[in-house]
Amino acid sequence: FDEFAVPTLAPAVQAARAVELGELERAILETGKTELYYPELYNGEGPDQRTYLTSKLPLLGEDGRPNSILTIATDVTDIKRAETQAKEAAAELKRSRDLLQAVLDTVPASISVKDADRRFVLTNKAQIEAWNIETESVRGKRIDEIDIPGMTPAALKDFIDSVDARDKSVLATGRPFLSHEDVLPGADGQPVNWMSSKVPLRDADGMPNGILSVAIDVTAIKRAETQAEAAADELKKNRDLLQAVLDNVPARVSVKDRDRRYVLVNKFGLESWGVTQEQAIGRRREEFHSRNAPSSDDRVAAMVATRDERILETGEPM
Repeated sequence: FDEFAVPTLAPAVQAARAVELGELERAILETGKTELYYPELYNGEGPDQRTYLTSKLPLLGEDGRPNSILTIATDVTDIKRAETQAKEAAAELKRSRDLLQAVLDTVPASISVKDADRRFVLTNKAQIEAWNIETESVRGKRIDEIDIPGMTPAALKDFIDSVDARDKSVLATGRPFLSHEDVLPGADGQPVNWMSSKVPLRDADGMPNGILSVAIDVTAIKRAETQAEAAADELKKNRDLLQAVLDNVPARVSVKDRDRRYVLVNKFGLESWGVTQEQAIGRRREEFHSRNAPSSDDRVAAMVATRDERILETGEPM
């Protein structure tokens, strides 16, 4: 190898390679051992460089001792390049997935992705914490293969059946499943209300091949709604009680807002005017007429308006 020039190799590279090959071939002739599949580089460096997978086998003479060497070199450049590209693509995919995971882990919602076989391929931090399990116990599994702590067997079965039915529907129809409410035990054992939606992920042909699920903890909202409903019920009871008390007062009693519109009139007052609650509530005195004193009604309404405006302006009673 050192007795002829290889145009594609620099002299220094060829000289070093000649020393290496000389030692290797002498060892083969001395020991009779085969050297299989070691890589060699030719054509210098850069895009024109070629990679060969080389094997050297000893050939035996009549005395049974190695007297020559058979060399077989296979050009594996394209294979090596494909391997390098695959490694680079895998590294880029990992970086992309790590970035996606980092972003999803900051979102205050439970997010998961399942494949066409309804198996989890991605879950974010909120999802794992909501179920109080480890990421490794979810990835690659269906919902019915996961044991969610804190749920009774019956409740867990109902939840799994509900999730599985919605997943199958999304994959079969390609239509999203929106705003479904689930109640699951939290880490402290207390019930947590989740509002979840599922949308299909699609392949290049537009066919559903996965499911994106997003669930938001609406426990605080539900509690606020319950408290608001309870407060509204309590307010109605108080108003009904006040109305009942005032309806038994033998005098006209009414309450108006700053716009001089009636918000409350007792039974005596309505009867003295000859109107119903629907005719009086929400209106000013000049916006309805008393059937019991029609001739003087306009004058009375004007007088009432003047007094109301004075009280609202001065803050003094009359």
